[in-house]
Amino acid sequence: MCAEDIIITTGSQQALDLVGKVLIDKGELVRKYHCILIEDDPYGELCFDGKLRGYISKDGLHESILLGSFSKIITPGMRVGFMIIKNEKLRKYINTAKEAADLHSNIFAQYCLYDYVIYNNLQEHTQNIIGLYKEQCGAMISAMETYSPKDISFTRPKGGMFIWATLPEGQSAKALFDRAIERKVAFVPGDPFYTDGRVANTMRLNYTNTSKELIAEGIRRIFEL
Repeated sequence: MCAEDIIITTGSQQALDLVGKVLIDKGELVRKYHCILIEDDPYGELCFDGKLRGYISKDGLHESILLGSFSKIITPGMRVGFMIIKNEKLRKYINTAKEAADLHSNIFAQYCLYDYVIYNNLQEHTQNIIGLYKEQCGAMISAMETYSPKDISFTRPKGGMFIWATLPEGQSAKALFDRAIERKVAFVPGDPFYTDGRVANTMRLNYTNTSKELIAEGIRRIFEL
């Protein structure tokens, strides 16, 4: 998987290869330093070409946790996630910590999800939304090419729900956000995605929650500011 495919933060294929070969190859470093690989992949099933890339920990890494969310593949209103853990002892510890933190996840939502999965074709549903998201993504890329200034770069994702855009160095995406809100357009400034407290010049744009016509209008309004 390339960083530009679905991952919405900065990175490179070389960095992902390094993770695979140096940090988790055969799990040697994970075991040596008694650490756990946590793989957060809520968008991995939303590949536009229909080919799943597979998880980093798929090759039998015992000390690993895979995180996912039904809100990305069934419906956004069902804020229920899941964890896949191979280590039974670790799973018991996490269950205890989860119960201590909030007693229990929403039982009603879990029953609704269970009922949907049992009586509907989840794979067919996922393919339907992938087709829709692919069209919406194409609409946003087209709008970016039409309305964004030439000194703004952006990803052309092959899956997921977002485009990651970068403003010229020194500009603040948060300042642009404040002005965009006045024109009734919202996006996520890049600031929360960094740990160093920087004033980020990056932004996350969601193409999955509106029509192709409104996507174009929203992008036009943002970059007219």
